[in-house]
Amino acid sequence: MKNKISDARDHMFAALERLYDENLSADQIKDEIHKAKAIAEVGKVIVESAKAVTQFLKVTGNNPSGFIPEALQMKLA
Repeated sequence: MKNKISDARDHMFAALERLYDENLSADQIKDEIHKAKAIAEVGKVIVESAKAVTQFLKVTGNNPSGFIPEALQMKLA
């Protein structure tokens, strides 16, 4: 699988760091805020999806999506 939860976390922290860039103009800050909000919304969807997969694993012991690595599945099942 190409994308991991850790990748999403890295993108969110990078967005946070850009918001603290003191060299940005007011317009650039507005653009970064807009992007950060979009990243946060996508992140929420990813987290909710992971919660659904985790709940499914707890109930059935199966991994339908490959979203959660096998090593973690064993701990959750």
